[in-house]
Amino acid sequence: MRTCLLLALAVALAACGGGGGDFPPESGVDPSLTVSALATTDLDTLCEWSTDAEGGAGHVAHCGDFDVTTNTVAMCVANLEMWTCPTTVAEYEASVNATEGDGCRLLTEEACGFFFECSP
Repeated sequence: MRTCLLLALAVALAACGGGGGDFPPESGVDPSLTVSALATTDLDTLCEWSTDAEGGAGHVAHCGDFDVTTNTVAMCVANLEMWTCPTTVAEYEASVNATEGDGCRLLTEEACGFFFECSP
């Protein structure tokens, strides 16, 4: 069970970040669109934004007895291409902003709850 949870966290981390750095609060992708229906160019844009917001690929959040590492843009896109849930870009962006750059908050932020439902 713990392995599944850690895998889900690693998959979701590039999406749910909010690094607190100098980045815009939105990705620039139409917020009304469903993530699972995005074109590859929009997925790239969304993943580039969320990866940057989390501190960049390879950024590590230390969560007590485990660590969560931010995915690359390519890993983020590959994950989102498998989503079938009805999450919108606006909801995705809200989750990124809710964690304020702390990947450990994936477990506690209500705005990030859908990641465990959407991630394969």
